[in-house]
Amino acid sequence: MVTFNPRSAKSVEHIQEDFFAKLAQELSRYYWGASLIVTRYAEQIGLLNNFSKARLLADVLRLLCVKGDKATVSTAIEKIGKRLYIILDDLDRLEGEELLETIKLIDVNADFKNTVFLVACDKKYANDVFQKYLGVNPSQGYLDKYITREVHLSSYVEEKLAEVMVKSLEEKLGDGELITKQVVLQGWHEIAPYIVSHLGSMRHLKRYQEIFISDFSLEISQRYKVQDYVDPIDFFLLTLLKYKDPGVYDAVKYRICFDDNGPFYSLDPENRWARKNPFSKRNIASGSSDDTSQEDSGSMLSDHISPVVQAAQWAASTEVVSALFEGRDNVVSGQSSKGLPGIGVNSLIQDRRGFTSYFPDLEDEDRESWCQDVLALVQCKDDESGCEVLDRRYRMGDRKAMIRLLDKMIESRPLPNEDRIRTWKFIAYMADKCGAEELENSLRFCLRRGTYTCYEDWGIVARGKCNDFKMRLFDWVIAEYPALAYRCFCIMRGLRRQDIATYIYTKAEVEDHLKDVFNSCFKRYEHLLQCEDYTYGGGWGDEFILNQVMNLQSVVYGLFCQDIGTREVITETLVPWIKAYPEHSIWLFLTKYDEPSSAIFREKMLNGLDDAGLSVEAWIELMTTSEMQEVLNLIVKEPDIRTLLKWLPRSIPGLWNLLKSSKATDKCNN
Repeated sequence: MVTFNPRSAKSVEHIQEDFFAKLAQELSRYYWGASLIVTRYAEQIGLLNNFSKARLLADVLRLLCVKGDKATVSTAIEKIGKRLYIILDDLDRLEGEELLETIKLIDVNADFKNTVFLVACDKKYANDVFQKYLGVNPSQGYLDKYITREVHLSSYVEEKLAEVMVKSLEEKLGDGELITKQVVLQGWHEIAPYIVSHLGSMRHLKRYQEIFISDFSLEISQRYKVQDYVDPIDFFLLTLLKYKDPGVYDAVKYRICFDDNGPFYSLDPENRWARKNPFSKRNIASGSSDDTSQEDSGSMLSDHISPVVQAAQWAASTEVVSALFEGRDNVVSGQSSKGLPGIGVNSLIQDRRGFTSYFPDLEDEDRESWCQDVLALVQCKDDESGCEVLDRRYRMGDRKAMIRLLDKMIESRPLPNEDRIRTWKFIAYMADKCGAEELENSLRFCLRRGTYTCYEDWGIVARGKCNDFKMRLFDWVIAEYPALAYRCFCIMRGLRRQDIATYIYTKAEVEDHLKDVFNSCFKRYEHLLQCEDYTYGGGWGDEFILNQVMNLQSVVYGLFCQDIGTREVITETLVPWIKAYPEHSIWLFLTKYDEPSSAIFREKMLNGLDDAGLSVEAWIELMTTSEMQEVLNLIVKEPDIRTLLKWLPRSIPGLWNLLKSSKATDKCNN
């Protein structure tokens, strides 16, 4: 390697002369007489006027025996048997004439054998210098005549910085109780291109990594560390903000508050966890407010980031805050999609319950309780204990936090001691109990082939058995949450053949499962009716009972309108059910009564029951009270929903109370 900086030459006239002196000195280490060969060549092309007086006699004798031309120099380099790298540095600091002389140097000597010229320069700068010096625009392609291959140094440096960070994390981080070192490294690989692009040098990287490792390893309490209760990618971003713009970092830390609609900005740090944003859509609609002024409270963070970054000292502060609180799709490289082992476990900085885990020095009386519940949920050994955690957090108003936690868990690799099958059960539990659309969509997506990495007994399921795992999961969902299973399956009925092929079930199998859903719905509702002290709802109360009734209605309505095994299910399931519970079967007629298809549904049901040997009159005779007989009579015979609604309450809960009361007769008479 021969390193030559043209700026070190005595003058612009000596650039080439000094270069050959350096080249001769280096080649002499490997080839005796190379110094004189190079010197002779330089003299021949008019760079030197006389031989150096310091020339050794042996060199002189050797020089007399060879030709002093370019070919001789090239042959000497070849005989050394090594590749020669000539590094020309700082070309983007040269003036016009200096740059031109250097380019001439490359042009004249670039065809030496086994020789590579490495040039470090800002291409745009070099072209601008040429334009100014030559008085013409050489265009961006001027240097392309002399440079065979370009390597963008910034990309190379960023790659090396990312590698250094990996080594540091491997050496200084250990496995947490929930988040292992491997999960952290995966997170770094995803976010590294964005982080290192804003660091740029080893000095900045070292300062950044010191902050990250120190904060990431902090103890929240004697048992809990920050590492286990934050999303590594979010923590990498937050650390970047702390390093590049401490002012905005402090604004996030001390001025972000939360209400039911999410995070918002406030200048008042007092009682921040109990604050309400008076300018959120929900509070405006209800007319509620507090003593916070609009200037203090700001607007919803998701709609307006500027209050947080109004004093930003770093141009990318807004982008990082947006990535933390609005979504990081624009900053994460190769975002994980469902079906791939992603990162993002416990990404809860956008939720009240997870926020303070990122800032362990903030006071938060509920933080340790939250950490205990997350740990219990991940490491529980039975379904009931996990459901108890979910129920308690639901009653505490942490619905969104638990949904986000479960959703992120299935997008990531299993945590230590996590039973992935049980995690899916919790997802179905929450999707059914509180109508979590995000979790329901995850279940639907799980029906596709090749989506999600499946696990069994804390190990990876063999690729060929992945669909078997999913089928067992949905067998369980059908038995426990039939209405949820129906919503997952019904969208598959209208798919084309090529589309249904991407799912784990065929169309015929979907039809069979929908019949199973129908039977399971009745069994589950029957269980409710037989248990006066029903407690399976986990303390969710009357709302849970009503949800089960509505679920049954929705499934029956959907199956009948779609002609899914109608005759079979009427004979085998519906008729025995009506005979066992004639009063409760009235609900079947009230399903979506105000929709245009309700008349079709009613006609199909009545005809189907009649064909199966159960007429409406026979149904009425089975009822034990005259009130219920009158209600069914009116519902069956009244085709005009407007007339029915004169006495029929609009809400399902209201109708439920009506049917249980002794005033049903008076309502019908009126």
